[in-house]
Amino acid sequence: MTEPSAKPSNPEAPSASAPASNDEEAGVTDASDGLDADRLVQIARSATGLDDFGPWPWREGLEVLIETYRRAGLTARGQRSTVSRLTGLLETRLRVANAWRVHPDIERTPISEPIFVVSLPRTGTSTLFNLMGQDPRNRPLLFWEGVFPDPLPEPRADEPDPRISLLASWLERAKVKNPGFSAIHETRAEGPEECVGLTNLAFEGAQNGIEVLLEPYGSWFARRDQLGVYELHKALLQMLSWQRPGERWLLKSPAHLWGVDALITVYPDAWLVMTHREPREIVASYCSMMESLMSIRDDIDLADLGRRTLQSLGTMVDRVIDVRDNVGNGRFVDVAYADIVTSPVDTVEALYDGLNIELSAETRTALSDFANAHRKDRHGGHAYTLERYSLSTSAVDARFDRYRRLFSAML
Repeated sequence: MTEPSAKPSNPEAPSASAPASNDEEAGVTDASDGLDADRLVQIARSATGLDDFGPWPWREGLEVLIETYRRAGLTARGQRSTVSRLTGLLETRLRVANAWRVHPDIERTPISEPIFVVSLPRTGTSTLFNLMGQDPRNRPLLFWEGVFPDPLPEPRADEPDPRISLLASWLERAKVKNPGFSAIHETRAEGPEECVGLTNLAFEGAQNGIEVLLEPYGSWFARRDQLGVYELHKALLQMLSWQRPGERWLLKSPAHLWGVDALITVYPDAWLVMTHREPREIVASYCSMMESLMSIRDDIDLADLGRRTLQSLGTMVDRVIDVRDNVGNGRFVDVAYADIVTSPVDTVEALYDGLNIELSAETRTALSDFANAHRKDRHGGHAYTLERYSLSTSAVDARFDRYRRLFSAML
């Protein structure tokens, strides 16, 4: 089969960290009927001229996701956005599998000592990730790379990838439709972003975050061992490194806590950075973020959202503690959220000591400049309370008792 055209996948809702968007642009008039796995697969195959999705998992997760969306009570806008998002992921997955087959050198591309920020959400991971991204020796995954990891068939060295502007336009529209989201999670097409865009191509990752709070996907996902997901994750990093060789990978996502054991199996030389914050703040802030993302639903039961969020976050932290108990803490470095906020540059320097990396004077200056230019609340405050989600401090304290006892010095 010939190499596909350069037409990029539809980025209607391209990332797990972007707010749900719109619109008639998906070209779907009956989105409820469009939520059918066979139909979406047929559309993706017709759009790309490809039919092989590669050796990594995809079909089972796709079907469970579709059933979950069908039960979720999506708005008409949410249905259109979801159909477009799933179709875009399928198209990208087909292109990825084709590139993997056509270019065998990709599989031989090494990935050495990547740094993963594996922490609960709302614990300063984005700030830390962006700070570390100022070091030219680190290569953070960029938003557009996570959405479009597949190589263009005929790249132009003297021109930017046209998919960057496509994603940037989508983000601008999304910000208009959900203006409060930037106060919760800032996104830029060429900015560092979580690597869930990669794992979403297995239809078995955390997706937009809300899916793991819904059934049947939540229960199904919690039972998965994630090994196939991380094999795909590594293949995609190899694909990106093959396109642009160079620096040490810097990656982050709270979703890694679901499969940190599989991550370590696939990346045995990885460094894992874990940030820590008062659990009451984590839970309230994350509930607020999930509420924003749930705008694609007709109705939101805030008490149910609070209950499911507390359960999900508790399971995530239990998993990483179990892994640390089993494999030891030798590849983990812990960082306090309060230190990131109050002393960002010194915090990175201390972190680098734990990673056995020297912080150069030039990088320290770059970190300081970035920290001064990106102070908290420049996008507006993000207000949240446990009470809005019918949660009590005692319930949160009880669920996180094990975590508190182990990491009290960091809270």
